[in-house]
Amino acid sequence: MQKTELYALIQPLKPKEKIFKFDNIVAGYGHTVLRLPPYMCDLNPLELAWSKMKRFIRECNVTADLSLEKLRATTIDAIRNVTAEDWDGFCQHVETLEKQYWEKDGIVPDVIDSIIINLDTDSDSDNEASSDVSSSSSSQEDFD
Repeated sequence: MQKTELYALIQPLKPKEKIFKFDNIVAGYGHTVLRLPPYMCDLNPLELAWSKMKRFIRECNVTADLSLEKLRATTIDAIRNVTAEDWDGFCQHVETLEKQYWEKDGIVPDVIDSIIINLDTDSDSDNEASSDVSSSSSSQEDFD
C-alpha cells in the first residue's frame, strides 16, 4: 500500500482530540483543564514566578560557586521568596495582557481591510497614461 492509502485507513481510527489521563482525573472532580496557547509564555504567570526565582538565585550566587547543597538551600529560599501577593500580581499582569491581545485581535482585520489596494482603474487615469505613452514615443522619434 502507498502512504496515502495507509493514511486513509488510519484516519477513521484516530481520536478526534488528544485526551490526557490528567484531564480525566480533573474532570472526575468537576473541573475543566484550560490549556495555554503554545509558545505564549507571556500568558503564563508561572513563567513570571520562575523568573523571580532565577533572579533571586543569581543575586545570591555572587561568587559563582554553588555547591549542590548551597543550590538546594538557595532554591528553597527562592521558592519562599515568591509570595501570594507576587502570585496575585503575576495573574493580574497576565489578565491585562490577555485583554490587550483580545483588543488587538479585532483590530487586525480592520487594518488589513483599510490597506487593501483597489486595482480597478478609472477611465480618466487610463486616458492620461495612454497620452503620456504616445507623447513619449513621439519625442523619442524626434531624436532618432
